[in-house]
Amino acid sequence: MSVQLLHPSRTNDLIWQAKVHLAAALRLAVLDGLEEGIDNHFTMIVPGRTDQYLLLPYGLHWSEARASDIIVFNDAGETDDHYQGLAKTMAEGERLAGLLQNKQVMFLKNHGVITVGDTVAQAYRRLYKLEKACQTQVLAMSSGQPLEVMSESVIAEVLQRAPEDRMSRSWPG
Repeated sequence: MSVQLLHPSRTNDLIWQAKVHLAAALRLAVLDGLEEGIDNHFTMIVPGRTDQYLLLPYGLHWSEARASDIIVFNDAGETDDHYQGLAKTMAEGERLAGLLQNKQVMFLKNHGVITVGDTVAQAYRRLYKLEKACQTQVLAMSSGQPLEVMSESVIAEVLQRAPEDRMSRSWPG
């Protein structure tokens, strides 16, 4: 895995930083075993915009992701950065956003999950924790033993102590 050094003039560029964070999340997903070849994606909105998004082009494996590979596309599906790949219309994205509303996680039948956050790090942490919880659930269910459901009081106590994952709004360091 190669390392891409940040040019000093780019460290204050919010779009460049977003590309760096998105590429880092993609590479981290490979290390955490969360990637499935080249068919899945992480997408984020371009900082300061509501009509443009960042995405790794189809065909690159997540382990290859570099900030300079991340492309910009808009609501019409038009891409920037001289990439001529396919991008779909916004209709499906708008439908999913309407279903998601103010929630942070949505399961898609026969497809996968969507996680969102205020930052790439927060969305990634939610995805990681969800994957670990699902793995634990499958492992527990495969034991063949009856599972005990947590009481409402235990759930309420946990939620009171950690109402949201505030600590994951940015990368460590």
